[in-house]
Amino acid sequence: MSRNVSGDDELNEWDRETLAALFDYVEAQGWCPMPGPWQRLWELLLVRQRECGTPLPGAPLSMAASHDAPLLMLRVRLLDQIEWAAEYGALEAVDRLLRGLPAAEWFQGDDVPVATGTKVNEVETLLPAAIAAVTECAAQMLAEATQLQERLQTLRLPALQAEEVPALALTLDAEAVGALGVLKELRAATESGYLNAAEVLRVLTEIDARMMGALAELVELSGGLEKAAETDERCEPAFVLVIEAAGRLLQGFQTAQVATQALRVATTRVRGSAPERVAADGSVVVLEVGAEGGSLTLVGRESADGAWRFARITDDQSEALFGEVDVPITAPDFTSLVWVDSWEAGLKLMDRYPWAQLHAVYVHPEFVERVRVAVEERLKGVGTSHAEYAAEKWERLFRRVTAGD
Repeated sequence: MSRNVSGDDELNEWDRETLAALFDYVEAQGWCPMPGPWQRLWELLLVRQRECGTPLPGAPLSMAASHDAPLLMLRVRLLDQIEWAAEYGALEAVDRLLRGLPAAEWFQGDDVPVATGTKVNEVETLLPAAIAAVTECAAQMLAEATQLQERLQTLRLPALQAEEVPALALTLDAEAVGALGVLKELRAATESGYLNAAEVLRVLTEIDARMMGALAELVELSGGLEKAAETDERCEPAFVLVIEAAGRLLQGFQTAQVATQALRVATTRVRGSAPERVAADGSVVVLEVGAEGGSLTLVGRESADGAWRFARITDDQSEALFGEVDVPITAPDFTSLVWVDSWEAGLKLMDRYPWAQLHAVYVHPEFVERVRVAVEERLKGVGTSHAEYAAEKWERLFRRVTAGD
């Protein structure tokens, strides 16, 4: 019986069946293994990672972090590791290790019953936790910005960064103050029941993106300060100040993003549908296909009367408008796009390319059936073997979307 050992993202039948069965088994045992066996699992992945060179998912959480983290966060971390194992040829070893653990080596949480599937009350728990984590991150950014502004006045700065460094400290301050104001309103609206989890998630993700953008500028700036310190040691204190601030902020961001991701996963499972890719103005990815040269995407926007309009965007536009999958970001102006008023017209935009024969990346849950019909029509004139291969890939995607994966 074959195994996926190449890192190919198309799992064979054994891998798919084993992965699904292992997910069910894990959810029945507990939230995650205890630290000892979880570390053994991680060491298995490290061995495989050294062989294939592919970056690993997040590492196991420590015991202290396990008790402090939302329970769903622990399971998300474990499932990410299992999925990586399936994709890169380590699933059989991971399956054997996890199934061999006795009940005492599974973390059950503190008086929280283990259940298969995500419950609404988990979302209700994760929602305020995510808001609190992002708020703490914003407060930390404000504190770091204040400290930078105060201490930079007494430090020597290279000529090229003499204005840039203080200006960036002010930017960090402004982003943090703005985020804290939005988060205060968001918390009040959530407690009053005016916003649901999906709406909160969207706002949190946009705040994450804005603050991470400011942090990225700080990290980039530290590189210039490091070069200056190499030629003028008097600039070293400024470099140390900035790089240490960036390091502390990065740790805070990682905590906030883990909490936000846990909420995203829980919200998706409660909805029972696949996550949507949403831009800041409400436009969504309807259909995305990929090829070696990039991706081709059909986006849609629903009006107040329920009518949809569609536009086609390129690989570069898709990244700028939507970022990574299920990570909505502030979108630039859409007015330059050519919008059409019907589904048929939207497909004509896509039909300038053989999109149905390309790699199926994403389909919006509400458009699965319409895309399925469109794919079938466009594969009729394609050679039998190629059409069957393409149709199978589309069906795998349709099943994942329908199942909410």
